[in-house]
Amino acid sequence: MDRNIIYSKNQIDIIGKEIAKNSLDRKNNEHLKIVERWRAVHAHPMIKLAKELKRAIGTRKGVVFAQRLKRLDTIVNKLVRYPNMRLSSMQDLGGCRVIFSNLEEVYSFRDSILNISEDFLLNKEKDYIKNPNKDTGYRGIHLIYDFIKDNNYDKISVELQLRTRLQHLWATAVESVGMFTNNGLKFNQGEKIWLDFFRLSSLIFEEEECKKIKTIDDIKKHLETIGEFFNLNKKYGLTKKLYTFATVKIIFDSKKNYNKSGYYLLQLKTMNPSLEIKYFDEDEKSTKKAIKTYAKLELNKDINTDVVLVSAKSIASLQKAYPNYFAKIKKFTNLITKYVKEQLDRCHRILEGLEKK
Repeated sequence: MDRNIIYSKNQIDIIGKEIAKNSLDRKNNEHLKIVERWRAVHAHPMIKLAKELKRAIGTRKGVVFAQRLKRLDTIVNKLVRYPNMRLSSMQDLGGCRVIFSNLEEVYSFRDSILNISEDFLLNKEKDYIKNPNKDTGYRGIHLIYDFIKDNNYDKISVELQLRTRLQHLWATAVESVGMFTNNGLKFNQGEKIWLDFFRLSSLIFEEEECKKIKTIDDIKKHLETIGEFFNLNKKYGLTKKLYTFATVKIIFDSKKNYNKSGYYLLQLKTMNPSLEIKYFDEDEKSTKKAIKTYAKLELNKDINTDVVLVSAKSIASLQKAYPNYFAKIKKFTNLITKYVKEQLDRCHRILEGLEKK
């Protein structure tokens, strides 16, 4: 990526402060164009980390991998939420994600890639599986790597997210609802009923994966969670609303690209839901074109449109890694309904057994 268009880190931080004060103004906003150029610098380290991760994944079965540059809307939102944050130090402008079948696989892979290569230095780790976000219910592991191979990149950081399928299913359902309702649910912003719904859903998914219930007090506490979830869903019909978000028309630029590895530019329009997908090859020229097209669309989109550029092996792999952009949250809805019933029955059986003793 061309470093000549990039400003000093001090200038980047000044622009970040201006954006934090004024939020997002898309018309003739030179600040956003500079942020986009700064974000583009992260593409090279991100691609390098992706190669190392693919090597580490090797022949592991059932693993889903993807990489992405952070959306401008999300960058701006983060600057507004954390006005003291330095834009030059934002560590997740470039990110990779690896999804596994279960917790054991997540931690096994995590242990194997802490020192992934001499090109990267592990800067920070946040384990939201052992310590879920108390406000949102988010679970997963975040690893921040500094790229130290090339001095031109001044220790640019890349974020790696590790999740189980259930954790990913929950997170993408949160993002789907956030997009369709114009709520920042993943940032603990928006309607309280949806925030509560997903916080409770996370506790139910956590019990399904971790089997934390050990004592009578655990059972009583979990029954309260299930009761609160049931009453909220009954009052507002939230699972029924989730099903309505699952009817999106997909418009793909060419069927011949369905099974090709490369970059996919996604435009989700939430009014009369449709998803437009444009494919770009992985060569350097096409990659630059993809990033440039992505930036142009972001700068000119309206509130009812969401745009993201992601890398994937095929359209099938893309759907697995980013189901929120395909509104495929039917599975989440089916599972949360199933788990509530099963866990309710299990808790009652355990209590009945204890009472008979």
